[in-house]
Amino acid sequence: MDLKQRISKLDNRVKIASVLTLVVVVGFLASNAPGLQEYSGQQKLSQSASSDLAYDAPTRTEAGGGGDTRESADSSSSERKIVTTVRTTLKVSNVGSAINSVTSSANSLGGFIESSSVNQDRENRGRITAAVPEENLSKFESDLESNWQIKSRNVNRDDVTDSYNKLETEINSLKAEHQRLQELINQTDDVENLIRLQERMSEVRSQINYKQQRLDRLEEDIQYSKVHLTLEGPQSFESRFEIRETLSEAYSAVFESVKLIILGVAYLLPVAALYGIYRLARLIKERRL
Repeated sequence: MDLKQRISKLDNRVKIASVLTLVVVVGFLASNAPGLQEYSGQQKLSQSASSDLAYDAPTRTEAGGGGDTRESADSSSSERKIVTTVRTTLKVSNVGSAINSVTSSANSLGGFIESSSVNQDRENRGRITAAVPEENLSKFESDLESNWQIKSRNVNRDDVTDSYNKLETEINSLKAEHQRLQELINQTDDVENLIRLQERMSEVRSQINYKQQRLDRLEEDIQYSKVHLTLEGPQSFESRFEIRETLSEAYSAVFESVKLIILGVAYLLPVAALYGIYRLARLIKERRL
């Protein structure tokens, strides 16, 4: 076989191999055509959804003021609820005048006085409780420090966030139940069911009022810091005189006690002497016998 015949046979083999490769490729593409179509469809659907989102985005952004408000509300609701209580003892020159000054300071800062009392007979002391807005507490305490000497001070901060949120949740749940009961009352025609629903509705309403009062009180305690003040005035002359009188009475009582002891011993000495003589005489008589 010459060279031309070998080249001719080689060309035929290459042609056959090429044809077989082409057939395999075509068959593979045909078998995967549905997947390609599905992938193409998904791409088109994704592009369509993206275009819809892009188209709707300006609309949601324009109405997004409400979204920002909700985020702000959520942020504010997550803030901790703190109840602040301050107990302070002040040394003052005049208790009555100090109470008037504390009252004026609390009122000027948006607060109020819950209670006050004065005892000038013996202790020359007064007590006053002021409710001051939390944001003005520092200013109120600065006024106290600038006017009087602070003898002692104690601050307590109580976190009531869990109690506050629990009350809010319970009230909302009861209000929803109250609304459902009202709807059932409007729909029912049965007298027994109507009476039972009205009784339950009355119970729910009472619970709502009770829990709402607790929540309002807690809200007030959060907004207004309670400052309990003890005002100590200078000791009066009567108080000093009473102390001296008390010491004098105590000394007199001790002196009287000692005197009674001495008198008791004096009364017992003759009896002891007679008993001693009796014992001595008996002893002598026994020896003679």
